[in-house]
Amino acid sequence: MKIRTRVAAIIIGTMVLAVAATAVFASRALMRGFEALEIVDAREDLDRAVNVLEAEVESVSFKAVDWAMWDDTYAFLAAPGSDHPWIRSNLVEETFASLKIHMIAVVDLDGDVVVAEAYDPGAGEPSVVPDALIVALQPGGPLHVTGDGRERAAGVLRVDDGAVLVAAHAVTDSSGTQSARGVLAMARRVDAPLVNAWSQRIGLAVGVTTIPPTEGNTARGTEVVVDGDDVVGVTDYAGVRGQDLLRIEVRQPRGIVEAGRFSIAMLLLVLIATLGAATLLLTPALDRMLLRRLRTLTRATTDVGIAGQVGARVAVEGRDEVTELAQSINGMLAGLERAHQEQELRNVELVEALEGKDRFVSTVAHELRTPITALKGLALTLLGADDRLDPAKQRELLGRLSERADSMEHLVEELLTMSRLAAGKVTPLPVPVDLEHHVIGLLDDLTTIMADVRTDLQPEVVVVTDPDHLSRILINLLDNARRYGAPPVEVRTRQDGEMVELEVRDHGHGITPEDVDRLFERFEQMEHAGGEGLGLGLSIVRSLAELNDGDTRYTDTPGGGATFVVRLPAGDQQDLVMHHHIRSATAGT
Repeated sequence: MKIRTRVAAIIIGTMVLAVAATAVFASRALMRGFEALEIVDAREDLDRAVNVLEAEVESVSFKAVDWAMWDDTYAFLAAPGSDHPWIRSNLVEETFASLKIHMIAVVDLDGDVVVAEAYDPGAGEPSVVPDALIVALQPGGPLHVTGDGRERAAGVLRVDDGAVLVAAHAVTDSSGTQSARGVLAMARRVDAPLVNAWSQRIGLAVGVTTIPPTEGNTARGTEVVVDGDDVVGVTDYAGVRGQDLLRIEVRQPRGIVEAGRFSIAMLLLVLIATLGAATLLLTPALDRMLLRRLRTLTRATTDVGIAGQVGARVAVEGRDEVTELAQSINGMLAGLERAHQEQELRNVELVEALEGKDRFVSTVAHELRTPITALKGLALTLLGADDRLDPAKQRELLGRLSERADSMEHLVEELLTMSRLAAGKVTPLPVPVDLEHHVIGLLDDLTTIMADVRTDLQPEVVVVTDPDHLSRILINLLDNARRYGAPPVEVRTRQDGEMVELEVRDHGHGITPEDVDRLFERFEQMEHAGGEGLGLGLSIVRSLAELNDGDTRYTDTPGGGATFVVRLPAGDQQDLVMHHHIRSATAGT
């Protein structure tokens, strides 16, 4: 048999075996992978559905806390009455609509009902508060949050005709220093409009049903099943009494598996076409000269392998397939050489990472050791000589103890904040904020540590951001200026089109050009910082700004110093007025 025929037979046989093996592998291993991916995707979608339910519970809880710690509510419970102004002003249809709730109930410390109002938005008329909600608010019930060390409770509660999202909070004054006078609860029915809103919010077909009491707590957990052309994720959600109450279902087409089947079919077609073309191209080109060159190439490749020199190359001759093979081998050797170099680089990076970890541990240990040592020394001084120290000296030592404790708390808070940011557990709640009023109020609170701060604040500038995040950004920038800059420290604001710029500048040494690129990186400290702090403050500023659809940049202060500019989305006065109106309506004033 001629070599051409022999090679053609080998290629054809190889093609058949390759296609068969690929088909078997694809139908078993690859399809299992696509099915596993489909299950993972279904579980993630189910988690999203559970998260949107829990977010709704948290929303109801926030409203209940707001009303329960309202001084007017506290005053109302001191002398309740059906004609009390608190009831006439707040328990109206507009309140239920603005709060997006269906029920409000208040009981005193003995569990006696003071207020129980409900409204059905579908029927457009008042309704009845279910007995199950009142029972849950009685002493010993899961929502009676006074007398057992709790201040609030929230979750899902079974009622006669289904389930409600409910939250309860002890009724206290706004400062939280007075004793509770009762419990306030708010609830929202789990109905079709609410479930449809959840589906639209996450873009999935969500189904929620109430588990009959006769099923009990079956501990079903999470399941993913295939129903025809759909994949369905199902999980049970427990109520405030600890038993499974809601069955959450997310249904979606089996798009991943169908895409996998199509991809496998295309892979087989491409493989058949490729092997067929190889047969037609290679068989006519075989001859003795080709075989000899192949043997020469084989010996050269073997020699390179034996020598273990990835930098060596085989000789390239001619302009045919053997030439391409030789070039491919050289390309492979070049790739091996690059991989070897990259491996060495990764080893270096690994060493640097380990060194960075050690440096981080050393930095944290050093930063915590200093205040701990000081705390221990001051404590030992107070313990050993408290009878010989006059009250003024004792107060001085206690004040220094407090300062060191604050320093440790600041370090730990920085670490916790960065950890939550890195884990994606920080969610902004943007609202319109009067920037001038917010900055002035914050500076008033910081007068003891930032006594010399100049301001140039553009009036009537509204920024849409999370107020707490805005405060943290400004505090970190001011603390950075206090630690590493020099007075005077200046705070400026101005509106630039659709963005608002908040600028904090100092007149210290500034930042060297080689340090600017790593200025906002975690655990990075500049040369002039003197080793103080963990190098997290500016990284937290950048992360919070980006979470609120903004950005951060650094520029040099004219005449010397550092200037940090935070850009956040701008709002307008109408947004601010509307926000205050909604808050006033929500608070019932």
